[in-house]
Amino acid sequence: MNVKTTISILFAALFTITMHAQGAGSGAQKEVGVRMNNLHNIGFTYKKQKSENKFSRLRLMSFSVEAANSSNNVGSMSFSSAFGREKRKPITDKLSFVRGWDLMAAVSASKSENVWGSFYTGLGLVLGVQYDINEHFGINIETIPGLMGEFSFSENHVDFTGLDVGFGTNKAAIGFSYKF
Repeated sequence: MNVKTTISILFAALFTITMHAQGAGSGAQKEVGVRMNNLHNIGFTYKKQKSENKFSRLRLMSFSVEAANSSNNVGSMSFSSAFGREKRKPITDKLSFVRGWDLMAAVSASKSENVWGSFYTGLGLVLGVQYDINEHFGINIETIPGLMGEFSFSENHVDFTGLDVGFGTNKAAIGFSYKF
């Protein structure tokens, strides 16, 4: 399987999952929000209620494009996203424990000597708390320890290059959401 086919399959799968996540009933609560784990890693979230205290979640963590690097005149692009499910267990009227899973994927590309880029895929465990400020706004803190495989690709091959496992300080995030 060549690299273009592999990347096309990954994006087609992500698109299909996203469309499925948005296809529930019209009366379901929806949430949009901003999530960050530092000032350089800010992403967006979309959640849709499937049933009482159960949500589908879609995260767009980062997207960047650099037209040309001044030192070697090579452009680059990166994108990462995750889709998953979460369950909320009420602790009080306004505070809930959040648990669930995320299927994560990322790709970064730039043409250098032999490697064009890399892609990552994995599964994460969502653990956190959500505080409902009022009926329209909420704040949450969560961590997503996970298992991520890293692959590099070029014109002719795809290679497994590493495995990332576990917790880390960059895996904790704070989020702000608007509910409608």
